[in-house]
Amino acid sequence: MFGYVNINKSSLSKENIEKYRSFYCGLCHTLGEKYGLFSRLTLTYDMTFLALFQSVLYGETVEYSEKRCIVHPVKSHKVADADAIQYAAAMNVVLAYYKCADDWHDDKNIIKGTEALLLKAHVKRIKDAFPRQCTAIENCIARLTETENKGILNPDIPANIFGELMGELFCRFDDENREVLYKFGFDLGKFIYIMDAYCDIKTDLRKQKYNPLINIPKSDIENILQMLAAAFINDFEQIETVCDNEILKNILYSGVWLHYAKLKQDEEKKDGDDKNAG
Repeated sequence: MFGYVNINKSSLSKENIEKYRSFYCGLCHTLGEKYGLFSRLTLTYDMTFLALFQSVLYGETVEYSEKRCIVHPVKSHKVADADAIQYAAAMNVVLAYYKCADDWHDDKNIIKGTEALLLKAHVKRIKDAFPRQCTAIENCIARLTETENKGILNPDIPANIFGELMGELFCRFDDENREVLYKFGFDLGKFIYIMDAYCDIKTDLRKQKYNPLINIPKSDIENILQMLAAAFINDFEQIETVCDNEILKNILYSGVWLHYAKLKQDEEKKDGDDKNAG
């Protein structure tokens, strides 16, 4: 469900690409240093966006250093560190834990069960620091599982649940920003959920897995995505401290559509190949 909130490199300056990568690498290093090597495998673009968004929102001081890692063992690379990165790393771990635990509970997947055990030791400490967010993640994932098990095909229901989860994550503090941040996270979360369901629909049909969009015409789904995107963009533009940031704008106006564009391109190519074959 994660991985859609990414940059579009083709329309972003080299300087801003480097800055974004420094946050991605900073999040990766933080995960490894605080939560163990395995936690690095759970890193998502979405939590990188959360880290950058929070850092810009609160005008945090970002410290940069040069580091090497397993992925970049020879040449050092720029790594960012900020309170927002620490926060995003913690949320990344909690999300990964509850997702793995849920998969273990449902399917008795040994791999997911092992992954949950590796992360569990860290979750209690994170929950002590961020009880509201952790409770929201736990409750929302449980409700999403219940919705899936019941086979509920109204996409608003699971999308709203995931929206609630994301809304709470963007409210890092209970401050004067809460209302607008919750709405932004909520609308972005709904978009992510529907986009994920849209991109997975063919695979889910083939594997007979739950997908709330199976009875909705493709043209209607595309309209829904456009409306949801318009909603979170409108929310974003109401937040003065972030709305002019070029990296965040690149992600929200363009990057979130990359999977969709690739899917459409593949479908058009297949349709063309089928016509030529006919």
